[in-house]
Amino acid sequence: MSIVFLKRSHIFLALLILSLFFIRCANMSHSTAVNPYNFKHVPSADKRSYVVMKDSSIVYGQKVRGWGDALLNKRVAHIDGKPIPASEVLGFQNEAGYFAHVENDALAKRYVTGRISVYKRFVDGANGTNYAITYFQKEGGPVKGATLDELIQMLKDCPKAYDMINIPREEYLKIVKKQPYYTQTVIETYNNCGEWQ
Repeated sequence: MSIVFLKRSHIFLALLILSLFFIRCANMSHSTAVNPYNFKHVPSADKRSYVVMKDSSIVYGQKVRGWGDALLNKRVAHIDGKPIPASEVLGFQNEAGYFAHVENDALAKRYVTGRISVYKRFVDGANGTNYAITYFQKEGGPVKGATLDELIQMLKDCPKAYDMINIPREEYLKIVKKQPYYTQTVIETYNNCGEWQ
C-alpha cells in the first residue's frame, strides 16, 4: 500500500513539475512579443460622477457604479442607488475613471481623451493569462477596435501624426520596442495637431 502511494506521489510530483515548466515556457513566449498598443492612463480633468445614456443625455450623481463581467451578474449600472439597465448606457464615469460600454456588455476604461480617445479592457485568457483589447473613438463616434492600418487611416488628416506612424511595420515595431508608449505619443500629437487649435 505504501509503495503504491509513493509511486502515485512521485507521478503526481513529476506531473506538477512538468505543468509548471510548460506554463512558465508559455508565459515566456508571450513576454517576448511587442505590443504596439501600450497606453498610460491619463485621468480626466472632470472629476464628476455621471452616466451617459444612449440618447446622449448625461445624468450626474454622487455615486456611480457599473456592472462587472461575472456570468450571473445582471447588467445594471447604478447612480446614487438607482438601477439603470446596461442597454440604456453608453458609458459612465466614477472615481476610477470613464468606462465605455462596448460589445457583449463589456466595459473598456478610457486611457486617452481627445479628438481620438483610446479605451482598453482586460480579458482573462486560458491558463490564467490575460490580455488587453484596445478600442479607439474618433470625434465622438463609435468606440471600436482598429488594426494598425485602420489607425493609420484615422490619423491621415494630421500630417505630423500621420508621418510618425505611416512607416514600414518593422521600423514601427522597433520604435515601439524601445519606446513602449510611442503609439500614445502619436495619438497625443494628433489630438494636439495645430489644425484643431
